[in-house]
Order: sequence, then structure tokens, then C-alpha cells
Amino acid sequence: MDVARFLAGAPIVSVSAGALDTRLNVQDSVVVNLSFANGSLAAISYFSNGSKQLGKEHLEVFCAGQVAVIDDFRNLKIVGAKTTRSRGRPDKGHQHEVAAFLESVKNGGPSPIPFPELYDSTLATFKILESLRTGQTIRLL
Repeated sequence: MDVARFLAGAPIVSVSAGALDTRLNVQDSVVVNLSFANGSLAAISYFSNGSKQLGKEHLEVFCAGQVAVIDDFRNLKIVGAKTTRSRGRPDKGHQHEVAAFLESVKNGGPSPIPFPELYDSTLATFKILESLRTGQTIRLL
């Protein structure tokens, strides 16, 4: 959610979600659609019923005739450009995020992630639960 919000660069205006029916009704296989104020769209698929042999995270960003593909935060490939990067181990940026937060607290600086973005992502998460419950698209703004 946070990554989609960051990449879109605009507030989330609506969410819709659906879950795979299970006997236990745990809703741990979910598809979420986000619409942003600037017209951007995001689709998030979270599935718990797949093989553990596949990487956990796959991100595709379509923009300006190019597609950036990140596989498990290890490999980056940009189709439409001559860029491919690989790492030995995944890097989701958690260490840098914590370091930036601690630095801002220590020096009294601004939050590394602006509060409106944090609020927006959190509100959208609650609205996703509402969408799962009602089956409706939920507006945030």
C-alpha cells in the first residue's frame, strides 16, 4: 500500500477489494484495487495459497512506455530501457527507513515519510476491510 501510494505520488481516492472464499473465512488471499487523485491505478494481489518456492513479492510499474519489474526486491528490470540490476539478497529498504526515522528524531527534523501519506495508507487499509465486508468500492475523499 505504502509503495503504491509513494509511486503514484497522489492521495488514494477509492479502494475496492475481494477475497477468496475459504472454509475458515480468514481472507488471506485478497485482491485490492486503488484509484489515486491523479488518475493512477494500482492493483495489489496478496495470496497465501501458492507455492512457497516462488518469490514473495513481485512489483510491476507501467509508465511512459516503459515497465519496471522488481522481483522479490532482488532484481530490477526495466523493459523499454537497457537497465537490469540484481542483488544477492532482498532489500526492502527497512534498514534505511529506520535509520532515516532515527536521524529525524535525533536532529528534530521532519518525518522521512510525510504524515499525510502515512494517514492515507492507513485509512485505505481500513477502507479495504470495509470493501471486503460490503463488496462495494469505498471512496476516501
